[in-house]
Amino acid sequence: AVGVLIALGIWQIRRGEEKAAQIALLAARSAQAPIEAPLRGEAALDFQPVQASGSFDHARELHVYGRSDRGSPGIHVVTPLKRGDGRGVVLVDRGFVPMDRVDPARRLSGQIEGVVSVAGIIRLPGERGLFTPANDPRRNNWYHIDPEEMGRAAGIAPAELAPYLLVASSGVAGGPIGRPVAIDLAANHLHYALTWFALAAGLVAIFAV
Repeated sequence: AVGVLIALGIWQIRRGEEKAAQIALLAARSAQAPIEAPLRGEAALDFQPVQASGSFDHARELHVYGRSDRGSPGIHVVTPLKRGDGRGVVLVDRGFVPMDRVDPARRLSGQIEGVVSVAGIIRLPGERGLFTPANDPRRNNWYHIDPEEMGRAAGIAPAELAPYLLVASSGVAGGPIGRPVAIDLAANHLHYALTWFALAAGLVAIFAV
């Protein structure tokens, strides 16, 4: 049992080293100059800075719940951006709005019309958390980012939709509030390793007693 506990501690140390390398890679990538947002079928890298031009389809915006900004609860507004020259559609996370401004009619100044240029980073879809509620497309209540499911709900043809989310790095007057995305990958492996080592030491002490 002591051997198993020590092995688990060593495994967590190695996982911590892998996670640190991954965070360093994403940090270096996010510091690069933005490129044109990839089309469907082109390689898309998580945290890659990109830019895209087109017009927002505000009538089909999507509301992602369970978000907050500096302690204030609210949602993130995800709006389809119809790119020019037949370049398809990309879902843009335009940022945060508080709960009292979920209704687009209460933030009309932020519903920009015409051609816009959006800069931000790519976020690839991840796994839904164990305690994350299921999405409810009928009520436009979203809790987990799933570009394919969100595209269907917005009536976007699969062949037109980019398979990632473009998270805008800045917002607009009147909302939504956009901010640069921090790399927040969990890195608690050292704590886990110390726990396994402590259990091993405790087991030896109890056996000695």
